[in-house]
Amino acid sequence: MKWLARFCGGVIMMVLSVVLTQATHAAEDSFMVTVEIRHGDERVSQESVFVPWAGCTVETTSGGTYVAEGPKAICALQVLADSSDFEYRANLYEGFGLFLDSVNGVQGDFENYWLYYVNIMSPSVGISHYDLKAGDTLLLAYGGFEPPLRLVTSDRQVVAGEGVEVYVDAHRYDVELGATLFQPVSTAILTVDHESGLSTTVSPDEDGVARFSFPLEGRYTLRADDSAFLSTESVSVRVYGQLGAKKKVAAKRRTTLTKKGWDNVKSHIGSSQMVDDSIALTEWSAIAAKSAGVHNPKRLVNAVRAYDPQVGDGTLTLARHILALEAIGDDANWANGVNYVDRLKSTRVNNQYGAESLCNDDIFAALAMIAADEAWDTQALGQAVEHSLTCVQNAGTISYGQNTELVDIDTTAAWLMMAGQLKGKEATHEIELSEERGAAIAAIRGAQNPDGGWGWTVGADSNSSTTAWVLLGLRAQGEKANTYQSNNRSGFHYLSSVAQSNGSIAYDTAGTQSLELLNTAYTMMALNKAPLPINKSGVKPSVFNSAKANKKSSSKKKKKNSKKKGKKGSK
Repeated sequence: MKWLARFCGGVIMMVLSVVLTQATHAAEDSFMVTVEIRHGDERVSQESVFVPWAGCTVETTSGGTYVAEGPKAICALQVLADSSDFEYRANLYEGFGLFLDSVNGVQGDFENYWLYYVNIMSPSVGISHYDLKAGDTLLLAYGGFEPPLRLVTSDRQVVAGEGVEVYVDAHRYDVELGATLFQPVSTAILTVDHESGLSTTVSPDEDGVARFSFPLEGRYTLRADDSAFLSTESVSVRVYGQLGAKKKVAAKRRTTLTKKGWDNVKSHIGSSQMVDDSIALTEWSAIAAKSAGVHNPKRLVNAVRAYDPQVGDGTLTLARHILALEAIGDDANWANGVNYVDRLKSTRVNNQYGAESLCNDDIFAALAMIAADEAWDTQALGQAVEHSLTCVQNAGTISYGQNTELVDIDTTAAWLMMAGQLKGKEATHEIELSEERGAAIAAIRGAQNPDGGWGWTVGADSNSSTTAWVLLGLRAQGEKANTYQSNNRSGFHYLSSVAQSNGSIAYDTAGTQSLELLNTAYTMMALNKAPLPINKSGVKPSVFNSAKANKKSSSKKKKKNSKKKGKKGSK
């Protein structure tokens, strides 16, 4: 979910997929940022790196060493240099810190030099003093003092003919206010390119705003240029045709998708008794089977029981294991003589779970404890819930980590599942979640794309994993997820559209096979309206057994009618 590619695809594709799919100590010791290098308007490179919370040691141009404490911007360059052929040189000026002398052999001089920006803004401190946050973009720009333009669209997923607003501004110094802030740039030229090759230009008004609509379906690329500034990054906008009303995805279709999906998952169980030799996929598959009310194969059950994660494997791994144990009917408080709930509680640091800067581990710790029948009034559960609230964003969403405005749809959906279990029980910990619930649901509604699905963040293309998690989060809140529609399409319509002929669920409508088994497991849960924890979601009898029961009932009726006809004929 970020693990899907969130924890998995854009940055996170899916933050949830990657994180809950494997034990990622890197997620606790470091966080991801993007490093971009530009010469004037030419982008030289763009890489994602993990910046260590602890800081780094840098060799200076003079041959000395500089120790940067904490996740300083210079550490992103050091990590990149340690892991690739990237090179940089920095000189130490006492009292000021490090200044960049050269990048990849390009030396600064009196006319052109290296400047750094974070999220297109010019920091007020040097590169060795600035603390980065998860999701930041560090830009190194070579040239004169020309700040980069920023281009912001009112929406990146729109229906053809609908009006949009595009804002062009730059972060620069205001003499009257005596401060650096974003100011509109009315002299820029906005170029709008369609994937077909058609192109047009638009001029913003005095407030830096351009208003227009996209006439064609497909992908548009927007870019703003002005000779006095660095050009903006290109912004992609996806345009959909207006879709007519469509019937909701019927129970029969959901049953068919579930059965085919489960058949596909089972075909991947190998001699190791695991799904594709992955314990993460195995445990999510076991959870998905429970969601559909189907019998878990003995091989899968044995693999889950045989797995023995330790405290050092981290909060997320232990939480997933507890959810899987409870899904197969075992007691995680005493499975094979081990209390995995106690192990989970041992991952607490300073009254929260896992890394202090992250919240996703607290959310899943809470879900796991609830699955294992943790008493509602325990401190262990209360601390997990309380810490999850430190990642509530202004937009109403809940982020994977603290101090980031990157909207995280996957983690918000997971939080809604946790909050759904706490309805009516908040007073136990003197916590009131109704306001946060309402804001999160409203944010989810506003983030839905015109194809009915959701992307890992606002404006990102829809993907099956995020869409499945959103449907589960809404279900946990008692919402009728099929009524959440955009352009006459619901999340169930989207999931149906990415189902493959072999039963697997693709990541997106392009058929991307990224973690398709994980996508399939999540989709099975969503189709059967069974949010986490599965053993508390009131799973109904197997859809397969129901289908068989219906066939038997139908067969009995036919035989009964046949007997009646026979008796009538004999008379």
